[in-house]
Amino acid sequence: MRRFLTGQIFNKQDGFSIIEMTVYMGILAIMLGVLSTIFASTVNLQLSAESTTSVDQTGQYLLMRLMYDIHNTDNIVSPSLLGSPSNSLSINTGSTTYTYALDGTNLILSDGTNTFQLNNADTKITNFSVTRLGDVSSHKNSLQISFTVTSEAKSSTGYETQNYETTIGTR
Repeated sequence: MRRFLTGQIFNKQDGFSIIEMTVYMGILAIMLGVLSTIFASTVNLQLSAESTTSVDQTGQYLLMRLMYDIHNTDNIVSPSLLGSPSNSLSINTGSTTYTYALDGTNLILSDGTNTFQLNNADTKITNFSVTRLGDVSSHKNSLQISFTVTSEAKSSTGYETQNYETTIGTR
């Protein structure tokens, strides 16, 4: 049966049936589900990569900063006892004493006047330990330094954590 409406001819069978609409909606729902899973996986992978990068960059920066300062020091003030671990490091360079220590979960460098946070806001530092090696009376001392860097951002696999340990000698 045909109807004539405003100059156009329509069949009763023009349009979609309820079954066709249900099938289309089902296909659309499946596609949206797959796309949202891909999007969630991409976001999680990006968060994990950012956490790993942040931890690695912070750890490498701290190692290089400690190495530079220890190589250029005139005297190691603390730890003063051979073989005993300490949770801080004090060194003299010229007339200034620099102290590295944890303040909560931040590694702080203090020169007596100013205080600087060495790790970025996306990471926390724990287990900072310094052990003096070698002869205390000798000018050729070395320090064993260890610390843990943990990301503040949690991915699906947990918090990114990296342990660092090195031995640095004075010049």
